[in-house]
Amino acid sequence: MTYNGADLAGYLFGLRQTWDVEGTGQMLSQQDVDDHRWGQKVIPSAWFSQSDVENVSVVLYSNMLTVSKFLRMSHLGGDRVEGLRHVRMGTCCDPTSGSAAPLEYRYDLDDERAPRETWGQGLVVILNPNARVPLAEDFFPDAVVMKLKDGVPLAKVSGGFWPTGP
Repeated sequence: MTYNGADLAGYLFGLRQTWDVEGTGQMLSQQDVDDHRWGQKVIPSAWFSQSDVENVSVVLYSNMLTVSKFLRMSHLGGDRVEGLRHVRMGTCCDPTSGSAAPLEYRYDLDDERAPRETWGQGLVVILNPNARVPLAEDFFPDAVVMKLKDGVPLAKVSGGFWPTGP
């Protein structure tokens, strides 16, 4: 659960970005990537630009479809286990311009003031810029949507697009 969709998007788009996380959090550089290597294994990058991939509109990714997520959603749906307390905690994107550090959150699911989790939270939708049949950006409510705009990968989080991170 420590990986994010930005690495996958880099492979799909064929790009690698370098960020200044110690300073301003701004992108320092972006390079095209021809291939990816792991030991003796070499695969071509820019999957969305390869032949016959125009028939794939999006790639879906999630590192949050866990037993914990299913237990929380079941609890929110009314299937509650007596004596079991559900607390959700983690980090999320800070939409503050130039911010590289995530925001932390923690709340009890039984607190009526707590935000209501949805199935779409934790889902990353990466749009194929070369899709024959493009999918609407808002097709998956509450999901993070990644797209390529003017050669730069952007992520839509809660209504706005920001450059993606490494």
